[in-house]
This record gives sequence, structure tokens and C-alpha cells, in this order.
Amino acid sequence: MRRWVAGLEERSSSHGIEIALRERLRSTIREVARWMPEEWRAAALWTLHPVDLPVLVHLARGHAPYAWMADDPVLAPYAAGDAAMRRSALVNDPELDFLAPAFAGEAAQGSAPTASAVRAAWAKRWRSLWPQTGGEARESVARLAQCVERNSRVLSRSSPDRSAAAGLVFGEQLRRLFRSSSLLPGAAFTYLAIAALDLERLRRGLLLRTLFPREVSQP
Repeated sequence: MRRWVAGLEERSSSHGIEIALRERLRSTIREVARWMPEEWRAAALWTLHPVDLPVLVHLARGHAPYAWMADDPVLAPYAAGDAAMRRSALVNDPELDFLAPAFAGEAAQGSAPTASAVRAAWAKRWRSLWPQTGGEARESVARLAQCVERNSRVLSRSSPDRSAAAGLVFGEQLRRLFRSSSLLPGAAFTYLAIAALDLERLRRGLLLRTLFPREVSQP
């Protein structure tokens, strides 16, 4: 876990931890994209957006930014200024046009279907970036996409006490996909999914320790 926690201190705030871990994941995605075949790099880099998707949807719905967003190097441009400036920054970024369902749903802020529509729009664009050639290569990534979609639905319906077990099942499925996708693009994308899942577990542990130190220290 050294690569994830490097630079964090025992007294790091919860917001500092969140920002640092998101930046570590972004860095990992960029690193993997550099190793990908050229025709798959755009699709690999497109996976940067889910790192910040909840925040982007929050801002696109017109909610006020939280103070910590100004410290995040990627989110800061979209959290600066008044509501009109923030909206303009989001609307005028061509890479964020998949947020359109969130803007359309501003009148019904907080509605789950809007968030689902944004995820679907992101996924549709991601698939459009896959090369049209190489059926086996595309199929390896499609299997991962199906696995992530299926397990995301399970996790969203799981109670807190059952989510850990569901996450372990998800992780095992990802590991099997990784082994079966050797030398195919699906292996790289599956690696990123495994990294994101591991990072989420680490995030939970670090935040529990930071926010509830007494409870965590008890036997």
C-alpha cells in the first residue's frame, strides 16, 4: 500500500486523505494508459472521470461546492466563483458533456435517476472510444464492463453490514477476469478496477481511524 499512502501523515485530515487518494488513483490510470496500445489509450484515460463523478454530478445539479474542493487540483476549476461561473466551467468543458442529464435534472435535485443517467452517458461514451477492430480485445473489456455493472447494482442495494462481503465477491470476480484476460486490453482495465476497489477499502480504514480514533483503537 506504500504507493497509496506516501505523503500522508498521521494527522492528515479526512479531506486531505480523500484528495490524496483520488490523486493517487488518477496517477495510476495515467500510468496504465501510457502502457496501453495507442488505439486503447483514449478509452483508458476516459476512466479518469469516474474518480470524480459524484462530485461532478453534485456541482452540475447546482449544489454549492464544499471548501475542500478548492484544494483538489482537478475539481478546483469547477468549484470556483459563483453559481453561473461554476456552471459555465462545466458546460464549456467538451469532455464533460456526459453530465447533460444532471443539468436537465437540476429541478429535481438529488434524484437517483439523474445520477444513473450520467453514469450511463459516461459508459456510452467510453464504449464509443473502444477500437472497432479486434473482437477478442473488445470482448475482454466488455466482460469487465458487465462485471462492474452487475456488482455495482449489488453493492448499491447492500446494507452497510453486507457491503464488505459483497466487495470481497466482486474482488474475486475481478481477479478471475484479470487472469483470463492475459495480454488483452481487458487485463489493464481490470487491473484499474481492482486498484480502485482496494483503494476504497484503504480509504474506509483511513477515514475511520481519522474520524473515529477512539472506536478504532478499542480491541
